[in-house]
Amino acid sequence: MDLTRWNPYHELGRMKEELNKIFDMGISPAVFGLGRNPSVDVRETDNAIIVSAEVPGVNPEDLDITVNEYHITLKGKTEKNKDVTDEGYRIMERRYGSFSRTIPLPEKIIPEESSADYRNGLLEIKLLKAEQGKKKSVKLNIKHDHH
Repeated sequence: MDLTRWNPYHELGRMKEELNKIFDMGISPAVFGLGRNPSVDVRETDNAIIVSAEVPGVNPEDLDITVNEYHITLKGKTEKNKDVTDEGYRIMERRYGSFSRTIPLPEKIIPEESSADYRNGLLEIKLLKAEQGKKKSVKLNIKHDHH
């Protein structure tokens, strides 16, 4: 299986130059909704598919993971500290709000045998490959260190 990296600027084509001008002015991509969904890596082993998602600043209790045989959906939210105002900011790049991302899986998996682990802003989801089974979705609990 060949690994293909997704390049969002490649798809923007002619707009890339104009977007670069906007970014050079110090305006965050978050203003335009770019980069709102977590970046993910999907890799395979002989018996599993591993999905790693960057979710810095997201509380594990605010993450919702749903898995079916062929897709995984990550939902979550980050909230701005209510005690902090926008006053005095010169650059504001951090994103707040809800996100949702559905990732197609390269092979059929067993949803009930899936697990998720959260550590230092990285969510790792292990999905066991299946030979056959009934179509089903399950919600995953996330293991994490309480600090």
